[in-house]
Amino acid sequence: MSTSFTTHNRCSCGGHIRDSICDQCGAEFSVEDTEGAEAAAIGDGQPINIMADSGPLETVIAEKLEALRPKIAVEAKRILETEAALLQRSCGILQVDLAEVQNNATAENGEAAVQWAEAERLGLTLAHCQQQLQKVSAALYRLMDGVWGVCTGCGRKIGLLRLIADPAVELCLDCAQKKERTARKPAKKRRR
Repeated sequence: MSTSFTTHNRCSCGGHIRDSICDQCGAEFSVEDTEGAEAAAIGDGQPINIMADSGPLETVIAEKLEALRPKIAVEAKRILETEAALLQRSCGILQVDLAEVQNNATAENGEAAVQWAEAERLGLTLAHCQQQLQKVSAALYRLMDGVWGVCTGCGRKIGLLRLIADPAVELCLDCAQKKERTARKPAKKRRR
C-alpha cells in the first residue's frame, strides 16, 4: 500500500518525499520516518530533525538554536568588521566635508547662512556615524573577549534572533525595554 505524503516532508538532501521516495535523491522512507517529522537545513546544510528528540518542542528548538550560537558569532564578526570599515570610511568623508563647508561658511559670501545650516547637518550626521562606530567597535571587543551575546545590563544571554537582527546589540530585550521606559519617563520634580 502506497501512502502519499504532503510536500512539507523533506529528505535531508532537500528533496520532497512523495510516496515514500525522495524526488531528488531517490532515498526510500517508511511511514514512521516521514510522518510528522520534518528535517530543516540550518547553517552548514546539515539536517536538524526537530522531532527526533524528546521533550517539549520549545525546549528542543531552543537547544537546536543554541547549538548554532558559535556559527552565528563567526558570521556576526564578519558583519561587524565590514560595518566598522564602512563606518570609519564614512566618518572620514564626513569630517572632510564638514571642514570644507565650515571654511566656506566663514568666507564673506552671500550664502553663509546656508553653509552654516549645511555644516550643522553634517555635524549631526558625523556625530551619529561616530556613535554607530563606537557601538560596532564595542561589539567587536565583546566578541574578542568572549562575552558577545551576553547582556551588559543583566548578564543573561541575548536571544539569538535579536543578535541575528543586530549583531552589535548589547542589551537583552527585557533590559532594552526597561531602558526605553526609563528614557520616556519625565524627570520627577523634587519637592522642597
